[in-house]
Amino acid sequence: MPPSHAHIAPLPFPDPGTAEFAKDIWDVRCIPGTRYSPCRSVFFLNFTDIAPAFLPVVKRHIQLMLMKYSVDHCRNKIRHLQIFLDFFLLRRPYAVHFQQVDRADIEAYLIYLRTDRGKHWSEAEMIYALSTLKQFLAYLQQRSAFEAPHQPVGKLMWPDDVGRKANYYSGETVKYIPEGILQQIDQQIHLFPAEHLPVFILLRASGWRISDVLNLRWDTCLDHSPSGWWLCGDIRKTNVLNHKVPITDEVAALVTTQRQYVEEHVPPERNPHRYLFPAQTEDRTGLALNANAFRYVLTSFSFGID
Repeated sequence: MPPSHAHIAPLPFPDPGTAEFAKDIWDVRCIPGTRYSPCRSVFFLNFTDIAPAFLPVVKRHIQLMLMKYSVDHCRNKIRHLQIFLDFFLLRRPYAVHFQQVDRADIEAYLIYLRTDRGKHWSEAEMIYALSTLKQFLAYLQQRSAFEAPHQPVGKLMWPDDVGRKANYYSGETVKYIPEGILQQIDQQIHLFPAEHLPVFILLRASGWRISDVLNLRWDTCLDHSPSGWWLCGDIRKTNVLNHKVPITDEVAALVTTQRQYVEEHVPPERNPHRYLFPAQTEDRTGLALNANAFRYVLTSFSFGID
């Protein structure tokens, strides 16, 4: 057994996660505590393109990342680590560790990204790719892994290499529906598809992301106090639970109507998590309305009005 495989010990996760971690394609629905969006069909992490010599340590790294990050985020990490590993093995075909990695290797990778593989990437994706690599190498060093570089990560990757990541909490990376599109829809609201209109109205009333509105639960999303009505839900991006925003009586009435519709027309076995906007198709039974489908409706409608 190669040394890079022999030293990897599994983390003490309870079943059924343990069995899932042994596979090369993980279904995150089988891993307790994993964060995935119920309004998207992103449930799998695929390691089959990771070089076999580095597969065990990459999988262990992603196990830990799943405790903190969403499935989407971890999937992107796997993809960017694969890009580096493919490059690294072209440069050092027989490598089974990063012990001899030096600054020249990193500079060659930077040139490769800027002039070849990543030449059409946005600056944000370039920063993401390099910060993912830096985090991975730092992880190896911090746990004194066999694969870890002998040189400190700070000497291998310099601050100017990675660049400055945008600050989500200051609003630099928050994605909004363009105001021009919102104004167009407001002017032609009577033409908006009826089945998606309640979602749009709650987006406007709350200012939340599409995925957060679609994650609302009919039995907990509406609250009333002496000061009025409140929309209650979890903001998954920042992990803010039971966040509340004030809404008007009219919006509260819409939520009540939608809740009654779900209770009367959607059997509990088809909506076990009690979504306010459950999916209506067989292939998404038990999930929320598909966020990408709503985005498509939103975009198609905005382009279809003059």
